[in-house]
Amino acid sequence: MYARAFLGTGLLGTGMAEGALRRGDTVRVWNRTLDRAAGLAEHGASLRATPAEAVAGASVVHLVLTNDAAVDGVLAQLEGSLDELVQRGVPLVDHSTTSPAGTAERAARLRERGVVYLHAPVFMSPNAARAAQGTVIVAGPRADFEAHQAALTPMCATLQHVGERSDLAAVMKLFGNAMNLSMLHGLADILTMARGLGVSPEEALAVFGIIDVRYVIEGRGRAMAAGKYEPLWTVDVARKDVSLMMACAPGQPFGALAAIDHSLDALQQAGAGELDVAVLGRTDSP
Repeated sequence: MYARAFLGTGLLGTGMAEGALRRGDTVRVWNRTLDRAAGLAEHGASLRATPAEAVAGASVVHLVLTNDAAVDGVLAQLEGSLDELVQRGVPLVDHSTTSPAGTAERAARLRERGVVYLHAPVFMSPNAARAAQGTVIVAGPRADFEAHQAALTPMCATLQHVGERSDLAAVMKLFGNAMNLSMLHGLADILTMARGLGVSPEEALAVFGIIDVRYVIEGRGRAMAAGKYEPLWTVDVARKDVSLMMACAPGQPFGALAAIDHSLDALQQAGAGELDVAVLGRTDSP
């Protein structure tokens, strides 16, 4: 069992703290608005008025905050506690979704002080955190990760060290969130098409039992990365298909499809109409 301090008890931080309590860990929590953490006391957590009070005696410190400014603000409040944490070998495990640049700067600054800092953003919902499901990705020195791996493993279904580059987990988190939002934008357009065609949402989503969207990444995604545009599904044909899609719900707003149509139009104007749609990933001029 571990003595954990959770600094930040929003939806995700609360889920993580409740999960730790269910596993029998000792949990101290701090939140900027402490009243919002009151529910955790009913589950057995100890509420603390300051970050420094929360980390006193902890064997693992978890930061679950909103952004770079929030993380840096809490670290400033921990300034007087850092030397003691270093002496006891207590890691700072930062689950916050932050910028790569801010993460790298923070990691360098803390390591100069001798602090074990691991950036460990997550792909999990608050409910998944309670149930120790989902994925935690970690960036930082391999030796530090291995030294504290046992404390992180019970928190999730999948724990993965992505590399020693300090900002790499921040990068991967943003990549993952970008893909998630892109898919949600596409799903919204599919549901708009379905309404226009009198197809139920359940029937519309059944298409994903027919097609395997992983092929997009393994097939065309790798072609994009390699800069290979051998025509299998050309820009010209894809734009024709997009026009058919948007015609399913005349007068209705489309988000992802409208943006795709704009990009395909630009490629056609640039003379790339007979190339494969993988050319959407091209960074130079066609």
